[in-house]
Amino acid sequence: MNAWWGYFNPADVQVTGNTATVQRSDRALPAVDAHSCLACGATTHWVLRPHLGNETMGVNMRLFSHAQLHGIERRFPDGANWDGTSPYGYRKPVEQFDGISH
Repeated sequence: MNAWWGYFNPADVQVTGNTATVQRSDRALPAVDAHSCLACGATTHWVLRPHLGNETMGVNMRLFSHAQLHGIERRFPDGANWDGTSPYGYRKPVEQFDGISH
């Protein structure tokens, strides 16, 4: 199962529970710290590294019920063309999650 990423400022998110952190080893300065649940292994969230400003966090919204997601923005970043340092471009317009499984 893939993730649905919700993008937030890390100051606005509280993570509870223990996670393992992984960084890409093929880059001198990895762009993100990726976190996964120590109990089940699901990817829970990622945070931009400090050299990129540490102002963006991706939260795996598939871990929430559809009712909890209603009204939250959905964004579709163009990760295939992202160079790891510039701002994200998006594949389609930002929309609000309607709470229905897609």
